[in-house]
Amino acid sequence: MSEHDVISAADMIMNVFGNIERQEIEQSNKILKTWRIVIESINNQNAAKLSAHSRIIDLKNEILLVEVDHPGWIQLMQIYQKYILNGLRRYIPDLKVSSLAFRMRGSETKLADVNYAKEKEKKALEARLNAEEEALKKHGFSENSKTEKPLPDKLQNLFDRLKDDMLTKNK
Repeated sequence: MSEHDVISAADMIMNVFGNIERQEIEQSNKILKTWRIVIESINNQNAAKLSAHSRIIDLKNEILLVEVDHPGWIQLMQIYQKYILNGLRRYIPDLKVSSLAFRMRGSETKLADVNYAKEKEKKALEARLNAEEEALKKHGFSENSKTEKPLPDKLQNLFDRLKDDMLTKNK
């Protein structure tokens, strides 16, 4: 084993965590801290315990996935959902969160990874394609329109002879 075969622990850590953006980590930490502040600001005896029984799992498509350890906490979260969303928006104005989704601790429920911008673009392109097909049909250029005109006799005879020659040469 040579000196070049040995990798330092720092290099291993950098290789593993090197692809994680620093801004993403800072944004995540900011969301977690704000979550605790907002939840603990709810003026209710039971709501004060919410932060201890809940944690943020994911944020996708403006939906914040929250994990709780009992269905009762989900009900309480749903009661205060509007308050929580407004609090998050107030503390982090650039955060795009439109709703909360909940799951029980231990379940593997995840948020769907759907890119709504691409879906919108796809629908717009489909609408444009349909409009263009309609315009083509209107002018008789559709592949479904059967406006076949017969070939002139001379040309038809030429094709018939060519077809016969091809068929007889293979036999």
